Amino acid sequence: MTKPEKSKPAELTKFKPYYQTILTLIELNLTWFVMSIPIITLFPALGGLYTAIPACNPGKQVGRHKLYDGFKQFWSITLLWGVVVSLGFVVLGVLLWLFLTLEGGFALIAQITAIITIVLWTAFNQFSLPLLLIQKKKHILFAIRNGYVICIRRPLTALKVILTCLLITAVSILWPPLWVFISFALIAQIQTQATLKAVEEIRQEDATRDAIKSHHESKDHSEDTGLQQ
Repeated sequence: MTKPEKSKPAELTKFKPYYQTILTLIELNLTWFVMSIPIITLFPALGGLYTAIPACNPGKQVGRHKLYDGFKQFWSITLLWGVVVSLGFVVLGVLLWLFLTLEGGFALIAQITAIITIVLWTAFNQFSLPLLLIQKKKHILFAIRNGYVICIRRPLTALKVILTCLLITAVSILWPPLWVFISFALIAQIQTQATLKAVEEIRQEDATRDAIKSHHESKDHSEDTGLQQ
């Protein structure tokens, strides 16, 4: 009779880190929302949010100070990132609108191409901000290019992330208060964790490939040397 009573606290303790993570996400989301009210601070605040997210794992406490630090440290680069990405969406959106006014077979091909390009631009940039923040050299186009690499080498990851974020967006549209309390932080958490995992896997694959290539080259070289002797 006493065993179940002892197991209940153990079960609660097991879920405590995840409960703390949810509370942290809510705190970060509320802080981000308040900091984004002036509009001009939207993207720098988003940079601060993504900076705080990597440490926001079960069992680890993260406070608003981490978001503030990221906000101040990456103010200019995240603002420029937001301008570049937004400009890309504007240009693609205008092109799609123009193509929708056309008629004929070419118009259909142009419309499909524009839609596919918008989807790809969205897919690349769901990784570009986390990549920009973890890169040693803060080059926006390089971060977008690396987002493209993740999509090419981890297509299922890219699809899973974009569909999950679309689901969160749809639910948040149906119940708008979620945007204030957790939605953006949850999306940032999903995108950041997927990015870090993909980067680590790709680096391991590249290291293994380079090691095998180096081994074969060394073997071929020794064989060539032996034949020459």
